[in-house]
Amino acid sequence: MLSSTDEAARAGAASSDFRSPTKAPAAFAASGAPASAAQVAPVGAFAEHAKRTNSAPPAIVDWAERDAQERRVSEAMAQLKQMRASLTQSAATLEKTQKLASQRQDECKATVDKVQNQMDKFSAALDGWTAKMAGGLAGMLGQFEEVHDGINEARKEAFSTSSKVEHFDSAEVLNEKVLEMANRFRRAKHAIAFTGAGISTAAGVPDYRSGVNTVLDTGAGLWTRAAYKKQAKAGRAGVLKNPVKTVSMQKACPTFTHMALRTLIEKGMLKFLISQNIDGLHLRSGVPRAHLSELHGNRNLEQCVRCKAEYLRDHNVRTSKKVHDHVTGRTCDNPKCGGALQDTIINFGESLPERDWDASFIHAGKADFCLALGGLIVDGNASRRSP
Repeated sequence: MLSSTDEAARAGAASSDFRSPTKAPAAFAASGAPASAAQVAPVGAFAEHAKRTNSAPPAIVDWAERDAQERRVSEAMAQLKQMRASLTQSAATLEKTQKLASQRQDECKATVDKVQNQMDKFSAALDGWTAKMAGGLAGMLGQFEEVHDGINEARKEAFSTSSKVEHFDSAEVLNEKVLEMANRFRRAKHAIAFTGAGISTAAGVPDYRSGVNTVLDTGAGLWTRAAYKKQAKAGRAGVLKNPVKTVSMQKACPTFTHMALRTLIEKGMLKFLISQNIDGLHLRSGVPRAHLSELHGNRNLEQCVRCKAEYLRDHNVRTSKKVHDHVTGRTCDNPKCGGALQDTIINFGESLPERDWDASFIHAGKADFCLALGGLIVDGNASRRSP
């Protein structure tokens, strides 16, 4: 909105033709006035305005530029208003987000506290359960030893109470089985053998399990005889066959079976030999120690507790009367060692020798053929290794 003064000034400028800046110098020149705007005398409306206000005439206004400036100001104000509304909305959104985050944080904290509480309860329960299990395992181990000893006693007694049936194949059937075994042996890439006390009865060494009516010249097995004596005292014993031929392990010589196994090893057909026997006949037959595992030890073999050197004697190396005392009283021949020597016999309840057990396990895993001679392929002692 223009004031009355502005309207008068615009009317005077129009009558004096001073609105256009390009025409003002010409008007001043026509009147003979100087070209400088500061020396131009006011005329028309400008003169009246100057008299009325006692001031210098207003500057010449470019109305097109002023209108453009007003439009730009209006646009800037509209943008500012829009930005203010956007900032207000953003502030509201931020406040809402902060409130939601605070709520989620409280919920998460409550959940974490709940989980921690449950973990504390579980940890306490686990500690209690572990303590009970430890006590229970100790008791179970004690009971296991008792049960194991009882089973061994019962087994010894059971082997002798009644006659055992011994089976014999006919010559024809035996020949067929031998041929089949030989063919499988030839095809095998890693053949092993597992021997028990039965292969030494031909040498005159009694086994453990043969019954009272056995056809063997060595007679009833050692466990069978021990159980027979108990039954005899109770008046329940039958007739015990007296042995025809027995010799001590010290005087026994390797049998044809021992020598055949050594030959198979020498020819590379038999890769490894696993034995439960303690008579030492495999080593006497010439089987290399590297190809042999004696799971129950060797009555003629003693070992240094320090350097693990082994000494094969021509006599029984065991000297102690206590079951689990294996010190022989001799020392290692190596002057740099001098360690004590122990017998290698494994009694019930003792761990099997680590070297022999590991080697047996490795070769049994590789084997594609196993020849079992003179014993059970699964034995209550050889198949169980104490921890």
